[in-house]
Amino acid sequence: MAHPKDSPVTLVLAEATSQGNGTTNYNFNLNGWNTFAVQLDDTPGGAGDQTYTVSLALDDSVAIGSATYVDVTNFLYGSATFTTDSVLVPSQPIITAVYGRVTVVRANDGGGTDGAWDIRIRFGA
Repeated sequence: MAHPKDSPVTLVLAEATSQGNGTTNYNFNLNGWNTFAVQLDDTPGGAGDQTYTVSLALDDSVAIGSATYVDVTNFLYGSATFTTDSVLVPSQPIITAVYGRVTVVRANDGGGTDGAWDIRIRFGA
């Protein structure tokens, strides 16, 4: 019988609409998965823009929201940030990380709250 982790799993991490300026963190548990890809569906709206980064945490002795996260966007995905629709495939396995985080920074919206994004995580062995 195949191990459950032999088949990739997709997680809908965020489906955000009507977003104004600010920073939003979306945390996820790696649950023993060795790698993950991130799909960003960016809809900036009439004005403003979003910047996306990915971070990892190693300490499983704290709650997911209290962990210390380190930005690994450039290390794993070859760019310091992403600002458009993207599929981020890591350059190597992530065998020691416990938690992950996608951070969205929305800026320059001129007071409008029309930013939107959809973020999905695809876990693999």
